[in-house]
Amino acid sequence: MTINGDKYILSEKNYYDTEFEKRQIVLANTFSEKSKHIIGWQHRMGGDYKKTSPFTIFRNGEINKHYDSSKYSDFLGSKSIDKKVIVILLENQGWLEKDLLKDSYFNWVGNRAWTKLYCKRIQTWTCQAI
Repeated sequence: MTINGDKYILSEKNYYDTEFEKRQIVLANTFSEKSKHIIGWQHRMGGDYKKTSPFTIFRNGEINKHYDSSKYSDFLGSKSIDKKVIVILLENQGWLEKDLLKDSYFNWVGNRAWTKLYCKRIQTWTCQAI
């Protein structure tokens, strides 16, 4: 397993530089595709955005390290918890909605979703990009 630590490094303005011992791992999703969430972190709030994660795993399996996991950010919104966890984001657009006129799917932002979808019936049909 290779971890890419050079491609998507965040500046020190995107996390707190203090080190803490970590005891848990939190998995979350990006709600975006590819590196769009990383670009958002770097530009949101004039580049001083701290709700970030030390790792992202892309759909192709590529693991990217954004900063040292002994540091912390405001990802969960509770400093006492954020200091104790390593957050790992999985590339995933989240729930998709169908555009009946265009016979395609879009994510919560309104961007068109990937072409391959996994659909299953939960009361009504629900699809996610795979």
